[in-house]
Amino acid sequence: MLFPLHKHDRSASDSRSQRADASAYALLEEARLRCERLSDQTRQDTECASLKLVHRHLGMAGYLASSRIAHDQRGELLAIAHKHARQPVQDAIRALAKTALSAERAVERALADPLASEDMQVTQTHLTHAMDLLKRHATAGPTPSGQPDPRRPQRSPNSHPPKQNTGR
Repeated sequence: MLFPLHKHDRSASDSRSQRADASAYALLEEARLRCERLSDQTRQDTECASLKLVHRHLGMAGYLASSRIAHDQRGELLAIAHKHARQPVQDAIRALAKTALSAERAVERALADPLASEDMQVTQTHLTHAMDLLKRHATAGPTPSGQPDPRRPQRSPNSHPPKQNTGR
C-alpha cells in the first residue's frame, strides 16, 4: 500500500527533482555547446556530419530536460553552460565526452526521483544516441586539425566498417 506524501515531503521532493533537472540541463547544454564548437573546427565532412548528429541529440536532450525549469533559471543555466564550454581544453573530444558522461549521470539521478518527468525519460534516449555516436566518432577519424590522432585506432584504406546487425 502506498502512503500519500505529506505536503512538506512533496515540496522537498519537488525541490530535489527541480535541482536534478537543472543539473542535467546545464550539463547537456555544456556538452551541446562543446560539440558545436568542435564541429565548427572540424574540416572533414564525414566527421562534421557525425558531430552534427551528436549535437542534434544533445540539443533535444537539453530541450526536454528543461521542460520543468522556469524560463529565468533556464537562461541563467545556459549562461553558465556557455561559460564552461568556452574554457580552453587540451583535447576537445575528451572534454566533450567527459561533459556528456557527467550529463548522463545527472540524467540518471533525475530519473531516480519518483517525480521525474516523462520528458526526462525521452532525454535519456536522446543522450544515449548521442553517447553512442560520440563513442563511434572518438574511435575513428582524424582530429579537427585533419591529422590522424595516434591514440585512435586507424582502419586500413581497404577495410570495411563492421556490418550492422539489422535483426533480419
